[in-house]
Amino acid sequence: MEHLHTAGQRLENGGKTALLEEWRRLDYLLGKPLEYDSGKEMLPTVGAGLAEDGRYIVADASGREHRVTAGDVSPIRATS
Repeated sequence: MEHLHTAGQRLENGGKTALLEEWRRLDYLLGKPLEYDSGKEMLPTVGAGLAEDGRYIVADASGREHRVTAGDVSPIRATS
């Protein structure tokens, strides 16, 4: 909780750019295969990073970017 509070204070003090850069640097999903639930279908995508508005960007097989909110994206687990 303390980290979340600190992040909130940084945003209030005009540190949005630095906070976004830090989150982007720590992005575990970047470049990883994901499934995106568009509400109409499940699409195989790749993590493409955090947008300026805080939504997550994924890219489908054709390169089209989708901006999604929490709960719409799931990692694809490797099968052996």
